Amino acid sequence: MKTSLAFLLMLGAVGAAAPALAQAPVVAAENQAALLKDKDPQLAANKKVVFDFLRIVLDAAHTEQGDKFVDPGYIEHNPVIPTGRAGLLKLFGQMPRKEVQPTLRGLVAVTADGDLVTVVSVAEVDEPHKPGAKYTTSHFDMFRLKNGRIIEHWDDDKKGGDAPQGPPPPG
Repeated sequence: MKTSLAFLLMLGAVGAAAPALAQAPVVAAENQAALLKDKDPQLAANKKVVFDFLRIVLDAAHTEQGDKFVDPGYIEHNPVIPTGRAGLLKLFGQMPRKEVQPTLRGLVAVTADGDLVTVVSVAEVDEPHKPGAKYTTSHFDMFRLKNGRIIEHWDDDKKGGDAPQGPPPPG
């Protein structure tokens, strides 16, 4: 009986402290140009290819420029985006074409290691227990490059529900 009472008291204390334990919001980087820098010139170049691809091809839907960023043997691991360069460019070619922006809205981080570049961005999603409320979390995209072009992509998107997030809109 003592264990049950202690457990209930602990749960009550955790519940009372819940607002203080809430997550810190995910915040975009202020200086995106700094995210693209690297001591290794090849890693900096890889970051720039991915950054420009996201801004020009995916966000602004200038898919006519896709060939310079995406390898013909492109492999897609997102379950709702077709694999292959042609399928990818066809899908994003259906999006409204916009002016290319110098930055990406919600960009948090860009990291590179060898032939991999990972991009983290802010994702705002519906709060499941508070209708109408939102919270922020992180969206991840990882790209593999070969000969200066993107050859493979992974992210955290899932089937069903919302459409693929893709890159954050410009800001």
